[in-house]
Amino acid sequence: MKISTPDETGKFVVGQTASPNMLDLIEDEMLRMAAEISAIMYGMDANEDGKVSAYEAELVPEDGVPYGFDAGGWQVASTKGIENFPHLRHLDVNTSDNLTEIDLSGNTELMSIHVQNCNNLKTLDLSPCPNLMELGCNYDVFLSVRPQIEKIKTQIHTLGIFNRKADETPSLDFTGFSNMQRLYVNDNGLTEIKLAGCNKLWRFIANGNAFEEIDLSEVERYPGNDYFLDNNPHLKRIYIWKGYTHDFYNMTYDCLLYTSPSPRDRQKSR
Repeated sequence: MKISTPDETGKFVVGQTASPNMLDLIEDEMLRMAAEISAIMYGMDANEDGKVSAYEAELVPEDGVPYGFDAGGWQVASTKGIENFPHLRHLDVNTSDNLTEIDLSGNTELMSIHVQNCNNLKTLDLSPCPNLMELGCNYDVFLSVRPQIEKIKTQIHTLGIFNRKADETPSLDFTGFSNMQRLYVNDNGLTEIKLAGCNKLWRFIANGNAFEEIDLSEVERYPGNDYFLDNNPHLKRIYIWKGYTHDFYNMTYDCLLYTSPSPRDRQKSR
């Protein structure tokens, strides 16, 4: 609304100014184009006028709505402007080689972020995002945010960690990630992974590593469990609950399935 100075009659003139299109405040052209598509898909453009007004950007989406920007593969160079969308829940800018930083300070409701294959993004501050449940990133970025992830590990639902370099630790510890249901660590050349307490894990994609053994003894069996452990040439032992079968784990190589005791059980008995 605009109130001008008095006119010749001595009365104030009140007029209506158009609300800015918040999408225009996104600096990067590729991200802006992707955001325009996402706004239509996810109902961010409530009145379907091809824009997202300041009022619409402040609307709180309903629970379960994947409210966010899908720009994976669009080679985004900057995310400046996303701070104008305070209720953003999902951001995917994976495979953006020119992206060097992301400021999430204005996106405190973010629940999911994908930045894997952003090879010039070396760190990420997730502290403004206490509701985060899903993260996809390169190995070096995960190592840098690991202390932040540790604080919210019991709410993490999905992790995808990729592109480990030879000088980075080949061991990952997810002990206590009690809500984690999907874990993607394929093609990292890992030698060790700890999954104690990950009893809800139903999708585990870990092909292309160098494990000698994997302990899945605390993972519950679900009808849709989906484990891929192919191309682990050194794998000799998998510790599982009694009643699990070879075909259940999608295994096409020779290894021994141990129902008990796991290495952790043996240690407890000492």
